[in-house]
Amino acid sequence: MKVALFSLMMNVPNAVTGESWTAQQKFQNVIDQAILAEELGFDAYGIGERHGEPFLSSSPPLC
Repeated sequence: MKVALFSLMMNVPNAVTGESWTAQQKFQNVIDQAILAEELGFDAYGIGERHGEPFLSSSPPLC
């Protein structure tokens, strides 16, 4: 059996504190999760592509 983790990179404020992460912090968190998943032996880590708030784009435009 293969097991994977999946993220939609949802970036919403903390329900208790109201604090929000910057896009950079959220991207770093996703990278850290993927590294941890590999270390723990997961077979894959996927990032879905969503459009619009509160999701971050997995392939943001470059300026």
